[in-house]
Amino acid sequence: MKKTILVISVALMIAAGVFAWNQVSSSEEKQDYSLEEVESIVVNTDEWDVNIRQNNSRQIKISAENLNHGDGAKAKLIDGVLTIEQGEAKSDLFGGFSFKDNSKLEIELPADYAKKTQVNTESGDVTLNEVKLDNFSVKSITGDIYLNQVTANKSAKIQTTKGDIDLSFETEPTNLHINTSAKAIDSESATSEYGKGEHRLDLACPQGTLSRY
Repeated sequence: MKKTILVISVALMIAAGVFAWNQVSSSEEKQDYSLEEVESIVVNTDEWDVNIRQNNSRQIKISAENLNHGDGAKAKLIDGVLTIEQGEAKSDLFGGFSFKDNSKLEIELPADYAKKTQVNTESGDVTLNEVKLDNFSVKSITGDIYLNQVTANKSAKIQTTKGDIDLSFETEPTNLHINTSAKAIDSESATSEYGKGEHRLDLACPQGTLSRY
């Protein structure tokens, strides 16, 4: 019994040490880019969450863990294309076992930003808060996608293979055609009133639920 308690205590101490080490060795850093110098944005993550929201400046602002330092997240601007990628997985002390990496990328876009934006992730969740979906393409495999108080005036494509999609508009679109593909559609998310329109919003979650609020 004493041996079991000792083993558990040692494991807890190691876990606490790993948590403290991660807290000390990582920090959130920011980098800004002027709207005029960016022609398009590409975001690639494996499991990191991606949060994109609107700001009131003329700057595109990136916040991430250890941004552009060591094994932290990377942001680079080449020929007008701003590419943002998650950092490398944290090393572990358990011979292959590690805790889930819950890091995230935070991106702020100017209110009038309408350039091409592509977000690709495997298991990370993607949240778009009060942004224009104009020319947006979001693709996930198992992550959920949250479209909160968005504006849809042009075409956009949103897809998650196994995750769910939540949708709410800041103002009701007047010229929009919503094309949906979902395993289930929440009772609050009727989209039949958007059968016609010049602009197309594709929402695909073939193994998940589409909800509209």
